[in-house]
Amino acid sequence: MSKPFATLEKQIEILKSRGVVFNDEELAKSYLYKCGYYNLINAYKELFLASTSPEHYLPGTKFECFLVAHDIDFAYRQIILSRIIGIENSLKSIVAYEFAKSFGAEGYCDLNNFKERDTKKCRELQISINKTIEEALKPNRANDLSFQC
Repeated sequence: MSKPFATLEKQIEILKSRGVVFNDEELAKSYLYKCGYYNLINAYKELFLASTSPEHYLPGTKFECFLVAHDIDFAYRQIILSRIIGIENSLKSIVAYEFAKSFGAEGYCDLNNFKERDTKKCRELQISINKTIEEALKPNRANDLSFQC
């Protein structure tokens, strides 16, 4: 069962019928067009629902409430993504360093080097990776965005 297409005007009408208040419908249309109903409304509706059957929002719920929830979520995702990218860069460097230490600077060109099962080397690499992850996730580093490779 698929939902029928709803114009921006219809989406606003649906939200109004469920108790959402609009200060600026043109602004709302712009956000619904650029971000999508699902990303703005469905993603955060649990925060504002008074009832689910039928769906109705808490009194005074403004469209802007969804925008604030979206912006906060987006900001958290950016912080998390920047930390993940820093960890990824560190891990790539560690793996490249340890691999080159074991097989030489151009050891990655030899397919046979990828078949070796040296458990000691694997353990050393695993320890090094775990240390990098632990360092990146330390609470005192949570606000230090300067740790990026």
